Amino acid sequence: MNLASDMLHAFWTYVLESAPWLLVGFAVAGALHALVPVPVMQRWLGAGRSWAVTRAAVLGIPLPLCSCSVIPTAAALRSGGASRGSTAAFAISTPEVDAPSISLTWGMIGPWLAIARPIAALGTALGVGVLIDRFVPERGEAAQSDPVDAECGSTACCAEPAPTPASEPLGFVAALRFSLVTLPRNLALWILLGLALSAVVSALVPDDFFEQVAQVDRTGLLTKLAALVVGIPWYVCATASTPLAAALIATGLSPGAALVFLLAGPATNPATIGWVWRDLGARALGIYLGGIAIGALATGIALDAIMPSIDLRDVGTAHVHDHASPARIVMAIVMLAILAPGLIAPIVVRLRTRGGSAPQASCCDHDVEESSAPS
Repeated sequence: MNLASDMLHAFWTYVLESAPWLLVGFAVAGALHALVPVPVMQRWLGAGRSWAVTRAAVLGIPLPLCSCSVIPTAAALRSGGASRGSTAAFAISTPEVDAPSISLTWGMIGPWLAIARPIAALGTALGVGVLIDRFVPERGEAAQSDPVDAECGSTACCAEPAPTPASEPLGFVAALRFSLVTLPRNLALWILLGLALSAVVSALVPDDFFEQVAQVDRTGLLTKLAALVVGIPWYVCATASTPLAAALIATGLSPGAALVFLLAGPATNPATIGWVWRDLGARALGIYLGGIAIGALATGIALDAIMPSIDLRDVGTAHVHDHASPARIVMAIVMLAILAPGLIAPIVVRLRTRGGSAPQASCCDHDVEESSAPS
Protein backbone atom coordinates (compact mmCIF):
# COMPACT_ATOMS: atom_id res chain seq x y z
CA MET A 1 0.00 0.00 0.00
CA ASN A 2 2.88 2.34 0.77
CA LEU A 3 4.32 1.84 -2.71
CA ALA A 4 0.94 2.35 -4.36
CA SER A 5 0.43 5.52 -2.34
CA ASP A 6 3.87 6.78 -3.40
CA MET A 7 3.05 6.11 -7.06
CA LEU A 8 -0.31 7.89 -6.87
CA HIS A 9 1.26 10.85 -5.10
CA ALA A 10 4.02 11.03 -7.72
CA PHE A 11 1.49 10.74 -10.57
CA TRP A 12 -0.60 13.60 -9.18
CA THR A 13 2.57 15.65 -8.69
CA TYR A 14 3.53 15.19 -12.33
CA VAL A 15 -0.01 16.02 -13.44
CA LEU A 16 0.13 19.27 -11.46
CA GLU A 17 3.54 20.12 -12.86
CA SER A 18 2.70 19.36 -16.49
CA ALA A 19 -0.84 20.77 -16.75
CA PRO A 20 -0.14 24.48 -17.34
CA TRP A 21 2.64 23.76 -19.81
CA LEU A 22 0.57 21.25 -21.76
CA LEU A 23 -2.37 23.65 -21.98
CA VAL A 24 -0.09 26.38 -23.32
CA GLY A 25 1.40 23.93 -25.81
CA PHE A 26 -2.02 22.78 -27.00
CA ALA A 27 -3.06 26.42 -27.57
CA VAL A 28 0.06 27.15 -29.64
CA ALA A 29 -0.43 23.93 -31.59
CA GLY A 30 -4.02 24.92 -32.44
CA ALA A 31 -2.85 28.27 -33.79
CA LEU A 32 -0.17 26.62 -35.92
CA HIS A 33 -2.64 24.06 -37.22
CA ALA A 34 -4.96 26.83 -38.39
CA LEU A 35 -2.23 28.94 -39.98
CA VAL A 36 -0.15 26.34 -41.85
CA PRO A 37 -2.24 23.96 -44.03
CA VAL A 38 -0.59 21.12 -45.94
CA PRO A 39 -0.88 22.71 -49.43
CA VAL A 40 1.17 25.67 -48.20
CA MET A 41 3.87 23.27 -46.98
CA GLN A 42 3.84 21.48 -50.32
CA ARG A 43 4.52 24.74 -52.16
CA TRP A 44 7.39 25.57 -49.78
CA LEU A 45 8.99 22.13 -49.98
CA GLY A 46 8.72 21.36 -53.68
CA ALA A 47 11.51 19.38 -55.29
CA GLY A 48 14.29 21.23 -57.06
CA ARG A 49 14.02 24.40 -54.99
CA SER A 50 17.01 25.71 -53.08
CA TRP A 51 16.81 25.64 -49.29
CA ALA A 52 13.98 23.06 -49.40
CA VAL A 53 15.68 20.87 -46.76
CA THR A 54 16.22 23.86 -44.48
CA ARG A 55 12.62 24.99 -44.85
CA ALA A 56 11.37 21.46 -44.17
CA ALA A 57 13.45 21.08 -41.02
CA VAL A 58 12.53 24.51 -39.66
CA LEU A 59 8.85 24.12 -40.52
CA GLY A 60 8.66 20.76 -38.75
CA ILE A 61 9.96 22.01 -35.38
CA PRO A 62 6.76 23.63 -34.02
CA LEU A 63 4.16 21.44 -35.73
CA PRO A 64 2.09 19.22 -33.40
CA LEU A 65 2.59 15.85 -35.13
CA CYS A 66 3.92 12.80 -33.29
CA SER A 67 5.97 9.97 -34.80
CA CYS A 68 2.86 8.13 -35.94
CA SER A 69 0.86 11.04 -37.31
CA VAL A 70 3.77 12.66 -39.17
CA ILE A 71 3.87 9.82 -41.70
CA PRO A 72 0.67 10.68 -43.64
CA THR A 73 1.73 14.34 -43.81
CA ALA A 74 5.28 13.51 -44.93
CA ALA A 75 3.91 11.06 -47.52
CA ALA A 76 1.57 13.78 -48.81
CA LEU A 77 4.50 16.19 -49.10
CA ARG A 78 6.52 13.58 -51.00
CA SER A 79 3.68 12.86 -53.43
CA GLY A 80 3.23 16.63 -53.82
CA GLY A 81 6.79 17.07 -55.10
CA ALA A 82 9.05 17.36 -52.05
CA SER A 83 12.51 15.84 -52.48
CA ARG A 84 13.64 12.78 -50.53
CA GLY A 85 15.90 14.92 -48.38
CA SER A 86 13.33 17.56 -47.50
CA THR A 87 10.74 14.86 -46.77
CA ALA A 88 13.18 13.09 -44.44
CA ALA A 89 14.14 16.37 -42.74
CA PHE A 90 10.47 17.10 -42.10
CA ALA A 91 9.87 13.56 -40.80
CA ILE A 92 12.73 13.94 -38.29
CA SER A 93 12.28 17.46 -36.93
CA THR A 94 8.48 17.30 -36.65
CA PRO A 95 8.07 14.40 -34.18
CA GLU A 96 11.24 15.12 -32.18
CA VAL A 97 9.84 18.39 -30.85
CA ASP A 98 6.62 20.37 -31.04
CA ALA A 99 4.99 23.24 -29.22
CA PRO A 100 3.55 21.17 -26.32
CA SER A 101 6.83 19.29 -25.78
CA ILE A 102 8.95 22.45 -25.78
CA SER A 103 6.75 24.18 -23.22
CA LEU A 104 6.58 21.00 -21.12
CA THR A 105 10.37 20.54 -21.25
CA TRP A 106 10.85 24.12 -20.07
CA GLY A 107 8.43 23.65 -17.19
CA MET A 108 9.47 20.18 -16.00
CA ILE A 109 13.21 20.11 -16.77
CA GLY A 110 14.32 23.65 -17.39
CA PRO A 111 15.34 26.07 -20.14
CA TRP A 112 18.58 24.30 -20.94
CA LEU A 113 17.02 21.16 -22.39
CA ALA A 114 14.09 23.14 -23.81
CA ILE A 115 16.60 25.12 -25.90
CA ALA A 116 18.96 22.24 -26.69
CA ARG A 117 16.15 19.93 -27.83
CA PRO A 118 14.90 21.91 -30.87
CA ILE A 119 18.45 22.92 -31.82
CA ALA A 120 19.53 19.27 -31.82
CA ALA A 121 16.43 18.22 -33.78
CA LEU A 122 17.03 20.93 -36.35
CA GLY A 123 20.70 20.02 -36.77
CA THR A 124 19.96 16.32 -37.14
CA ALA A 125 17.16 16.92 -39.64
CA LEU A 126 19.33 19.26 -41.73
CA GLY A 127 22.25 16.83 -41.79
CA VAL A 128 20.15 13.81 -42.73
CA GLY A 129 18.19 15.73 -45.37
CA VAL A 130 21.30 17.10 -47.07
CA LEU A 131 22.99 13.68 -47.06
CA ILE A 132 19.94 11.94 -48.53
CA ASP A 133 19.60 14.51 -51.32
CA ARG A 134 23.35 14.17 -51.97
CA PHE A 135 23.63 10.38 -52.00
CA VAL A 136 20.09 9.30 -52.99
CA PRO A 137 19.34 11.47 -56.03
CA GLU A 138 15.94 11.68 -57.63
CA ARG A 139 15.47 9.49 -60.69
CA GLY A 140 12.84 11.66 -62.33
CA GLU A 141 9.97 9.40 -61.47
CA ALA A 142 6.95 10.71 -59.62
CA ALA A 143 6.86 9.55 -56.04
CA GLN A 144 4.02 7.15 -55.49
CA SER A 145 2.72 7.29 -52.00
CA ASP A 146 -0.43 6.35 -50.21
CA PRO A 147 -0.51 8.16 -46.88
CA VAL A 148 -2.76 5.55 -45.34
CA ASP A 149 -0.97 2.40 -46.51
CA ALA A 150 2.44 3.91 -45.82
CA GLU A 151 1.77 3.73 -42.11
CA CYS A 152 -0.78 1.06 -41.53
CA GLY A 153 1.55 -1.83 -42.29
CA SER A 154 2.91 -1.81 -38.75
CA THR A 155 0.66 0.15 -36.46
CA ALA A 156 -3.01 0.78 -35.90
CA CYS A 157 -3.07 4.06 -34.08
CA CYS A 158 -6.04 5.94 -35.34
CA ALA A 159 -9.61 5.48 -36.31
CA GLU A 160 -10.46 7.57 -39.38
CA PRO A 161 -8.91 8.09 -42.83
CA ALA A 162 -7.12 11.34 -43.56
CA PRO A 163 -9.44 13.80 -45.34
CA THR A 164 -8.76 15.89 -48.40
CA PRO A 165 -6.57 18.88 -47.57
CA ALA A 166 -8.06 22.35 -47.61
CA SER A 167 -6.18 25.08 -49.47
CA GLU A 168 -7.01 27.99 -47.15
CA PRO A 169 -5.99 28.62 -43.53
CA LEU A 170 -8.54 27.50 -40.99
CA GLY A 171 -10.39 29.79 -38.62
CA PHE A 172 -10.56 30.29 -34.88
CA VAL A 173 -13.17 27.57 -34.31
CA ALA A 174 -11.07 24.99 -36.14
CA ALA A 175 -7.97 25.99 -34.17
CA LEU A 176 -9.89 25.75 -30.90
CA ARG A 177 -11.33 22.36 -31.78
CA PHE A 178 -7.91 21.06 -32.78
CA SER A 179 -6.20 22.27 -29.59
CA LEU A 180 -8.94 21.15 -27.18
CA VAL A 181 -10.33 18.05 -28.92
CA THR A 182 -8.32 16.53 -31.76
CA LEU A 183 -4.76 16.89 -30.47
CA PRO A 184 -5.52 15.90 -26.83
CA ARG A 185 -7.51 12.92 -28.11
CA ASN A 186 -4.62 11.70 -30.25
CA LEU A 187 -2.00 12.19 -27.54
CA ALA A 188 -4.03 11.28 -24.43
CA LEU A 189 -2.95 7.65 -24.11
CA TRP A 190 0.73 8.46 -24.57
CA ILE A 191 0.74 11.50 -22.29
CA LEU A 192 -0.98 9.67 -19.45
CA LEU A 193 1.22 6.61 -20.01
CA GLY A 194 4.28 8.85 -19.85
CA LEU A 195 3.06 10.41 -16.61
CA ALA A 196 2.30 6.97 -15.16
CA LEU A 197 5.74 5.60 -16.07
CA SER A 198 7.29 8.72 -14.56
CA ALA A 199 5.43 8.04 -11.32
CA VAL A 200 6.64 4.41 -11.32
CA VAL A 201 10.23 5.54 -11.87
CA SER A 202 9.93 8.15 -9.14
CA ALA A 203 8.58 5.60 -6.66
CA LEU A 204 10.82 2.63 -7.50
CA VAL A 205 14.16 3.99 -8.67
CA PRO A 206 16.48 5.23 -5.89
CA ASP A 207 17.31 8.91 -6.01
CA ASP A 208 20.99 8.21 -6.62
CA PHE A 209 20.57 5.27 -9.04
CA PHE A 210 22.15 6.87 -12.09
CA GLU A 211 24.80 8.52 -9.96
CA GLN A 212 25.84 5.00 -8.97
CA VAL A 213 25.75 3.95 -12.63
CA ALA A 214 27.97 6.93 -13.46
CA GLN A 215 30.66 5.55 -11.15
CA VAL A 216 30.94 2.54 -13.46
CA ASP A 217 30.21 4.34 -16.73
CA ARG A 218 32.50 7.30 -16.11
CA THR A 219 32.35 8.63 -19.66
CA GLY A 220 28.55 8.32 -19.81
CA LEU A 221 28.81 6.78 -23.28
CA LEU A 222 27.32 3.40 -22.32
CA THR A 223 24.32 5.10 -20.73
CA LYS A 224 23.77 7.17 -23.86
CA LEU A 225 24.07 4.10 -26.07
CA ALA A 226 21.50 2.34 -23.89
CA ALA A 227 19.15 5.33 -24.23
CA LEU A 228 19.63 5.15 -28.00
CA VAL A 229 18.96 1.40 -28.19
CA VAL A 230 15.80 1.77 -26.11
CA GLY A 231 14.59 4.85 -27.96
CA ILE A 232 14.92 3.79 -31.61
CA PRO A 233 12.36 0.92 -31.67
CA TRP A 234 10.04 2.35 -29.00
CA TYR A 235 6.95 4.28 -30.08
CA VAL A 236 6.88 7.40 -27.90
CA CYS A 237 5.80 10.90 -28.84
CA ALA A 238 7.79 14.02 -27.94
CA THR A 239 5.31 15.31 -25.38
CA ALA A 240 4.74 11.99 -23.59
CA SER A 241 8.47 11.25 -23.35
CA THR A 242 9.18 14.48 -21.48
CA PRO A 243 7.80 13.54 -18.02
CA LEU A 244 9.65 10.22 -18.21
CA ALA A 245 12.90 12.02 -19.05
CA ALA A 246 12.28 14.39 -16.13
CA ALA A 247 11.80 11.47 -13.75
CA LEU A 248 14.99 9.77 -14.97
CA ILE A 249 17.01 12.98 -14.64
CA ALA A 250 15.67 13.34 -11.09
CA THR A 251 17.26 9.95 -10.30
CA GLY A 252 20.64 11.06 -11.62
CA LEU A 253 20.48 10.40 -15.38
CA SER A 254 22.63 12.97 -17.17
CA PRO A 255 20.84 15.61 -19.28
CA GLY A 256 22.81 14.40 -22.31
CA ALA A 257 21.58 10.82 -21.97
CA ALA A 258 18.03 12.11 -21.50
CA LEU A 259 18.42 14.18 -24.67
CA VAL A 260 19.53 11.08 -26.60
CA PHE A 261 16.31 9.32 -25.58
CA LEU A 262 14.17 12.39 -26.33
CA LEU A 263 15.64 12.68 -29.84
CA ALA A 264 15.82 9.01 -30.85
CA GLY A 265 12.47 7.83 -29.47
CA PRO A 266 9.98 10.09 -31.28
CA ALA A 267 11.76 10.10 -34.67
CA THR A 268 11.92 6.33 -35.12
CA ASN A 269 9.59 3.38 -34.70
CA PRO A 270 8.71 0.36 -36.87
CA ALA A 271 6.02 2.29 -38.78
CA THR A 272 8.39 5.16 -39.60
CA ILE A 273 11.16 2.78 -40.63
CA GLY A 274 8.80 0.92 -42.96
CA TRP A 275 7.56 4.12 -44.57
CA VAL A 276 11.08 5.51 -45.14
CA TRP A 277 12.18 2.23 -46.71
CA ARG A 278 9.18 2.15 -49.04
CA ASP A 279 8.90 5.79 -50.06
CA LEU A 280 12.51 7.02 -49.83
CA GLY A 281 14.49 3.82 -50.42
CA ALA A 282 16.82 1.47 -48.55
CA ARG A 283 19.86 3.75 -48.89
CA ALA A 284 17.86 6.69 -47.53
CA LEU A 285 16.75 4.52 -44.61
CA GLY A 286 20.37 3.76 -43.72
CA ILE A 287 21.23 7.47 -43.76
CA TYR A 288 18.05 8.26 -41.83
CA LEU A 289 18.74 5.86 -38.95
CA GLY A 290 22.50 6.46 -38.91
CA GLY A 291 22.05 10.23 -38.94
CA ILE A 292 19.57 10.17 -36.07
CA ALA A 293 21.83 7.90 -34.00
CA ILE A 294 24.95 9.98 -34.60
CA GLY A 295 23.10 13.27 -34.12
CA ALA A 296 21.50 12.16 -30.85
CA LEU A 297 24.77 10.82 -29.42
CA ALA A 298 26.77 13.87 -30.52
CA THR A 299 24.33 16.39 -29.06
CA GLY A 300 23.99 14.34 -25.86
CA ILE A 301 27.76 14.30 -25.37
CA ALA A 302 27.97 18.03 -26.15
CA LEU A 303 25.21 18.88 -23.67
CA ASP A 304 26.90 16.98 -20.84
CA ALA A 305 30.18 18.71 -21.68
CA ILE A 306 28.53 22.14 -21.55
CA MET A 307 26.61 21.68 -18.29
CA PRO A 308 28.45 19.08 -16.15
CA SER A 309 28.02 20.88 -12.84
CA ILE A 310 24.29 21.57 -12.86
CA ASP A 311 22.36 19.60 -10.24
CA LEU A 312 19.06 18.45 -11.73
CA ARG A 313 17.92 16.02 -9.05
CA ASP A 314 14.88 18.18 -8.24
CA VAL A 315 13.75 18.24 -11.86
CA GLY A 316 10.04 17.63 -12.33
CA THR A 317 9.05 18.36 -8.74
CA ALA A 318 10.91 21.53 -7.89
CA HIS A 319 7.92 23.82 -8.38
CA VAL A 320 5.15 21.58 -7.08
CA HIS A 321 4.41 21.23 -3.39
CA ASP A 322 1.99 19.10 -1.44
CA HIS A 323 -0.24 22.16 -1.03
CA ALA A 324 -0.57 23.11 -4.69
CA SER A 325 -2.21 26.39 -5.58
CA PRO A 326 -5.93 26.34 -6.49
CA ALA A 327 -5.09 27.64 -9.98
CA ARG A 328 -2.72 24.74 -10.63
CA ILE A 329 -5.30 22.23 -9.36
CA VAL A 330 -7.93 23.71 -11.70
CA MET A 331 -5.54 23.47 -14.66
CA ALA A 332 -4.77 19.86 -13.77
CA ILE A 333 -8.48 19.02 -13.70
CA VAL A 334 -9.01 20.78 -17.05
CA MET A 335 -6.10 18.87 -18.58
CA LEU A 336 -7.42 15.51 -17.38
CA ALA A 337 -10.90 16.42 -18.65
CA ILE A 338 -9.72 17.14 -22.19
CA LEU A 339 -7.50 14.05 -22.21
CA ALA A 340 -10.21 11.67 -20.95
CA PRO A 341 -12.04 11.30 -24.32
CA GLY A 342 -8.76 10.12 -25.84
CA LEU A 343 -8.84 7.09 -23.56
CA ILE A 344 -12.50 6.34 -24.20
CA ALA A 345 -12.53 6.71 -28.02
CA PRO A 346 -10.11 3.82 -28.81
CA ILE A 347 -12.13 1.50 -26.58
CA VAL A 348 -15.34 2.43 -28.38
CA VAL A 349 -13.70 1.93 -31.80
CA ARG A 350 -12.36 -1.49 -30.80
CA LEU A 351 -15.75 -2.60 -29.49
CA ARG A 352 -17.48 -1.47 -32.68
CA THR A 353 -14.86 -3.15 -34.85
CA ARG A 354 -15.15 -6.46 -33.02
CA GLY A 355 -18.90 -6.24 -33.24
CA GLY A 356 -18.74 -5.79 -37.01
CA SER A 357 -20.45 -2.39 -36.91
CA ALA A 358 -17.45 -0.36 -38.05
CA PRO A 359 -14.74 -0.77 -40.65
CA GLN A 360 -11.23 -1.71 -39.64
CA ALA A 361 -9.38 1.18 -38.04
CA SER A 362 -6.87 2.99 -40.18
CA CYS A 363 -3.84 4.89 -39.02
CA CYS A 364 -4.18 8.39 -40.26
CA ASP A 365 -6.58 10.47 -38.22
CA HIS A 366 -3.88 11.94 -36.01
CA ASP A 367 -3.96 15.71 -35.82
CA VAL A 368 -6.52 16.18 -38.54
CA GLU A 369 -9.79 18.06 -38.76
CA GLU A 370 -12.66 16.70 -40.75
CA SER A 371 -12.18 19.49 -43.31
CA SER A 372 -8.38 19.61 -43.59
CA ALA A 373 -5.26 17.50 -43.54
CA PRO A 374 -2.77 17.60 -40.69
CA SER A 375 -0.74 20.75 -40.38
